[in-house]
Amino acid sequence: MTEIPVIDVHAHFLTEEMMARMRKEAPDVGPEISEIDRHGATLRVGAIVQKPFPRGGWDLDKRLSDMSAAAVDLQVLSPLPQTFLYDLEPERTAAIAAIQNEAIAALVQRLPDKFLGIAAVPMQAPDLAAAELERAMCELGL
Repeated sequence: MTEIPVIDVHAHFLTEEMMARMRKEAPDVGPEISEIDRHGATLRVGAIVQKPFPRGGWDLDKRLSDMSAAAVDLQVLSPLPQTFLYDLEPERTAAIAAIQNEAIAALVQRLPDKFLGIAAVPMQAPDLAAAELERAMCELGL
């Protein structure tokens, strides 16, 4: 009998590289982490502050270790809701979504036995959302 894999379908991820690229696109909203310790940090995205932000939220080695400890075989990665930024201009939100989609797709391509990915889109702009969803699915494989 084949063992059934354990799949975590609700796994948000935001790497430091993603945060840096997003700060270039939208410096007024961040995101950035501070007060980092071995367990987590404080995450700021504009006026939104999350404390604690678990270390596995941005640290891939910690995430993989946590997955192993919890016997999770596969995670479906998605952007953090704090980064949807629907109150920004649609073009900026589309750029932020694209950054996250590209980073998640790269991680999925690097570790396909560990991760799948779900795309973010600028929901406040249906035409831009449809275009990013098509790009994310057809070009990035999300």
